[in-house]
Amino acid sequence: MAWQQGLTFLPSPFDGLLLAANYTWVDAEGGIPLPDGGERTAPLPFQAENTANLSIGYQKYGFSARLAATYRDRILDEVGDPEDPAFDVYIDDHLQIDLTAAYDVTRNVQIFFEGSNLGDEPLYSFSGSRNVNVQYEEYGPSYTVGLKAVF
Repeated sequence: MAWQQGLTFLPSPFDGLLLAANYTWVDAEGGIPLPDGGERTAPLPFQAENTANLSIGYQKYGFSARLAATYRDRILDEVGDPEDPAFDVYIDDHLQIDLTAAYDVTRNVQIFFEGSNLGDEPLYSFSGSRNVNVQYEEYGPSYTVGLKAVF
């Protein structure tokens, strides 16, 4: 499901506002063969059940900016023991907030800013239940400022 709209019906300067949202739901499992000939089911690797994005932006007068939030549910990273799902490793759910902005100084020159992971969301993996930590990584936000020239 997705929705995107420019709010051009608003009075200037608000007619440059943009809104976008999307949501995906996936209900899928796979079979893991067991030594006794049976099988157990598990989520598809790296496939989140729920993913969603929401962004608000502005584009007018040579200026553009977007603030976006991206969410995904936990995902199966690896099957630890085919017979026991308590050893399966999951990467926890994730919410990331990013910001981009740019200004056209001239027709051929643009200055820009990009900020990623502004909420400082860590990577957290666990085995079986969320309280059994396997991996924890912090990346912090990252920023890029630059100048683009096209001739």
